[in-house]
Amino acid sequence: MGIKYGKYCGVGWTGCPGEEPCDDLDGCCKTHDECVGKRGVTNVKCHEKFKRCMQKVEKSGREGFSSVCPYGVAVPTMVQGMDLAILFSRRTSPKNIDLYFTSVSTVTDSSMATLEMETFSNSQLLFMTFFMFVGGEIFSSLPQLYFRLAKLKKGRRIRESQNEFQLKEIVPDEKTEEQTTIVGGGSSKIVEMKSIECLAFLVTFYVIFFNLLGFLAVLTYLKVVKSAEDVLRIKGLNAKTFSVFTAVSTFTNCGFIPTNESMAVFREDSGLLLILIVQTLMGNTLYPVFLRILIWVLEKITGKTELVYLLRNSGGNIGYTHLMSRERCFYLLITAVGFIGVQFAVYCWLEWKSVGGSFYRKIVGSLFQVVNSRHTGESVVDLSTLNTAVLVLIILMMYLPPYTSYLPTSKQEEEEDGKMKKNLVFSQPIYLTIFIILVCITEKRSIKNDPLNFNLLSIALEVISAYGNVGFSMGYSCGRRINLRDGCIDGYFGFVGKWSYAGKLLLILSKKSSSSETATGGHLPPGSSGWPIIGESLTLLYDAWRGHPEKFFFDRIAKYSSPVFRTNLFGQRVVVFFGTAGNKYLFSHENKTVQSWLMPSYDKLFPSTANISAVEEGLRLRKLLPGYVKPEALSGYVGIMDEIANRYFKECWEGKGNVVVHAAMKNITFWIASRVFLSIEDPVEMADFWEPFDAVNDGVVAIPIDLPGTAFNKAMKASKHIRNELVSIIRRRKALMLEGTAAPPHDILSHMLLTADDNGKLMEDMEIATKILGILVAGQDTTSTITTFVVKFLAEYPQVYDAVYEEQMEILKWKKEGELLKWEDVQKMKYTWNVACEAFRLYPPVQGGFREAIADFSFNGFHIPKGWKIYWSTNSTHRNPEYYPDPERFDPMRFDGRGVEPYSFIPFGGGPRMCPGKEYARLKILVIIHNMVKRFGWEKVVADEKVNINPFPSPAKGLPIRLIPH
Repeated sequence: MGIKYGKYCGVGWTGCPGEEPCDDLDGCCKTHDECVGKRGVTNVKCHEKFKRCMQKVEKSGREGFSSVCPYGVAVPTMVQGMDLAILFSRRTSPKNIDLYFTSVSTVTDSSMATLEMETFSNSQLLFMTFFMFVGGEIFSSLPQLYFRLAKLKKGRRIRESQNEFQLKEIVPDEKTEEQTTIVGGGSSKIVEMKSIECLAFLVTFYVIFFNLLGFLAVLTYLKVVKSAEDVLRIKGLNAKTFSVFTAVSTFTNCGFIPTNESMAVFREDSGLLLILIVQTLMGNTLYPVFLRILIWVLEKITGKTELVYLLRNSGGNIGYTHLMSRERCFYLLITAVGFIGVQFAVYCWLEWKSVGGSFYRKIVGSLFQVVNSRHTGESVVDLSTLNTAVLVLIILMMYLPPYTSYLPTSKQEEEEDGKMKKNLVFSQPIYLTIFIILVCITEKRSIKNDPLNFNLLSIALEVISAYGNVGFSMGYSCGRRINLRDGCIDGYFGFVGKWSYAGKLLLILSKKSSSSETATGGHLPPGSSGWPIIGESLTLLYDAWRGHPEKFFFDRIAKYSSPVFRTNLFGQRVVVFFGTAGNKYLFSHENKTVQSWLMPSYDKLFPSTANISAVEEGLRLRKLLPGYVKPEALSGYVGIMDEIANRYFKECWEGKGNVVVHAAMKNITFWIASRVFLSIEDPVEMADFWEPFDAVNDGVVAIPIDLPGTAFNKAMKASKHIRNELVSIIRRRKALMLEGTAAPPHDILSHMLLTADDNGKLMEDMEIATKILGILVAGQDTTSTITTFVVKFLAEYPQVYDAVYEEQMEILKWKKEGELLKWEDVQKMKYTWNVACEAFRLYPPVQGGFREAIADFSFNGFHIPKGWKIYWSTNSTHRNPEYYPDPERFDPMRFDGRGVEPYSFIPFGGGPRMCPGKEYARLKILVIIHNMVKRFGWEKVVADEKVNINPFPSPAKGLPIRLIPH
C-alpha cells in the first residue's frame, strides 16, 4: 500500500485528483493510501488505477527482455519442439548438437544445416516455418515500432483516464522524452503518432501479404506444373507445407528448402525460380525500396497527412531504420542492381557451359544463384564445382551488409567515408580470421586426414556464410576423400555437418555474434567505429581545433539520416544523442537508465583518498556546495566580486592602450574564485597555484598516458603541485582557527574543515585540497571563456554594446559614488545576461558530456546496450537551425521574452547533474562586464581572429583589444 508511483503512470498523472503534473518520480509521487478518498475517488477505482500504473512500470523495466529472447527462449523452445516432433519423423533421430545447430540457423535466418532437410516431418517443417517467420528481419522490427507507438499513445490514454475520474484537463508537455526530433519539417504530436501507427500497419500488412502471396504463387506453380509437384510426391513432401515453408524461408532470408538438394532439384523450373527471386528481394535488400514505393503510391491515391509525414521524416527520425530517404533508397537500388549485374556477368562468363538447359533456363538459373549469394543461400548448383573466382566473389557478396550503398559525398565527407571503408576492410576481417583460425584448430585432424574436403577455402566460405547469415555451403563429398578405407555415406547437408562438436559450436557463436544487433528486438544506431582504438576521436578533435566541433555531429546526422548514431571516441563505444529529445532523456533518466561518466583521466588528476571514483567523489562534492551557490548565499558575495573587479580594472587596465582579453579574464576570474572560496586576498599567495592551472585543464581530455613530455604527465605534475599548495593553505587556516586569532570566514574551505562524514570523521587535508581543486577547475575556464567572448561580440556589434552600456548606466544612476553592487542590481542586468547567453550558445565552454548506460534501454527505435557511453553535444544543439533560425548570427534577443525551446540551451547541462555553480557563474560574468563597460569602450586589434577549441574555445591570439576610456 505504500509503493510510490508517478511519472511512469503517464504524462501528468500524480495519482491524486486535481494535483499538478508530476515530473520527477522520487520528488512528487504519491502513495496509494494518499490517493484514496480525495474528491470522491473510491478505493476500488484508485486501486484499479494503481494496478494499471504498476503494470506499466513493470513493463518499462522489462524492455531488455527481448535482448535474450531469440537465443534464450526461441532456440531451447524449438529444440524441445523438434525433439517431440521427431517421433513423427521419417528417419532416425539426429544428435542434439545437430538439432541445436539447425535451431540456431532457423532463428538467425541462415540456412546452414548439419542435417538432411528430408529428415524432418511435415509437423517439424511447420514448426520451423513459424520460427523463421518471427525471426525474420522485417517481422522482428515490428515490436520496436509498436512499442514506440504505445509510448506515444500513453499521453492520450492517461488523459482519457483522467476524464474518467473527472479530473481537470492537463496539457502534457509537448517535449516528452519519447518525442522524436523532426528533421526536414515540423509536425504536431498527433500527426507523428498517427504516422507511426500507419507505418506499423503498413509493415504488418507488407509482411503478411507478401508471405501469403509467395505461398499462393509457389503453390499455384506446383499445381500447374505437374513435374514440379511430382518431385514433392516422390520425396513424400506435402505441397502446401513445401509452399508455405519455402515462401517464408525465402522472404525472411533464411533459405532452408525442404528438399535435400535445396533448389537444385527444381533447376528446370524457371517459373518457380523467378517467383523466389522476387520474394528474396522484397524481403531483404530491396525491402526499404519497396516499402517507400508502397507508401508513395498510397500517398498519391489517398493524400493522407500521415503518409506525407512518413515520406518526409524517414529513417532514424521516426525510429524505423528500414524506412529510408528517397535518395538513400535510390542509391541502395542502384548499388544492389550493380552488385547483381557484376556478379551475374562473372558467373555467366565462367560457368555458362557448366549450367545445363536452354538459354532462358541458364539465364534464370544464373540470376537465381547470383541473387541468393547475398541473401538466402538457396542454390541450384553444387558450390564445390564452381570456379574459384566465382567462389571468392560469392564470399565477398556474403560479407557485404544487406544495405550497402554508395551515396555521393562532398569533398569534406570523402575522408570520413574513407575511414568507414577502412574499418569495414580491416576490423571485421580480423574478427572473421580469428574464427577461421579457431575452426582450423578444432578441425586439425580432419584437415590432415581429409585435405580435399577440409581445405581453407571451404572453411572460409562456411564461416563467412554463417557470419553473413546467407547459408551457402560447399557440402561434403565422400569421393574427395584420400583415405577410402573408412566407410563414408554422402549426405545432403552442409559442410559443417562433418565438423566436430567444437567446430559446430564455434559456428553457432559466429551466427550469434553476427546477429547481435538484431537479436535484441532492435538495432544499434547506425554509425562507424573508425580506426582501431582511437576510433573517430582525431576527426572530432580536428573539427574542434578548427573552431567547428558541431561539424562532426552534423556530418554524421546527415550521413546516417538519424538523430542518434554510434561512434568510437577516446577508446569508448559511444552513442550520440542529438537534439532536445535526446537531451531531455539523458537529463531526466539520471540514475535510472544512465549515470554520469567521466574520462579515465579524472580519477588520476583528482584522486580520492576515500578510494572512490571521480563520479562518486563528484556526488559527495555536490552535497557540500548547495549552501554556497544558492541565491541567498551568493547575494553576500556580489559586493566582494564588485570590489575585486573594480580594483583589477583600475590597477591593471587603466592607462593602457592594448590588452589581451583572454589572459586578463583568466586572472580576474581566478582572483574572484580564490577570494570567494578560499578568502585569499594576497595576489602573491594566489600566484603559487594559479600558473599550473592551464596544464590541468589540458590533461583532462588528454590520453591518460603518464610519460614524460605528454600533456597528461604535465597535468599530473600540475595537479600534484596545486594540491600541495592548497594543503599548505588548509593547514594555515586550521592553525588560525585552533588559535582563535582570526574570525573564521564563511567560505567553502571553512565549511569543509568543519564538515564530518556519516561516521563523524572530518575530511583529510588532501581530500579537501582535491575537492577545492575540482571546484576551481570547474569554474575557472568556463567563466573566463564566456567573458572573453562577450567582450568579442560587444566589439563586433556596437549597437549591442550601446544597449549594454545604457543598461549599466541606468543601474549606476541610482547608486552613490563608490557604492558597491548589490544582489538587486545584478537582477536588473537582463539584456546583459541575454548577451552572455548568446555567447554561451555560440561558444559554450563545455562542448558536451558523457553518460553511461547502467541498463539496456531503447531510444528513438534503437537499442542502447548496458555499459555503452552516451554523448550529448552542446554545440550541435546550440547551432541547430530547428531551434535557432540562422544559428550563426549573433542575436541576444533570442533569449528575450519567453526564451528558447526547453532543452535546446544546455551550457550548464541539465537535470540532477546540472552545474550547481550556474548562479555563481552568472553573477561573476555580469559583475565583470559591468565594471568593464562603465570604464571602457574597445575595439578589436585583429579583425578576423580565428577561434580554436582545445578543449575550451578561445581566440587564437587571445583577443587583443584597444581600450577607449570613457
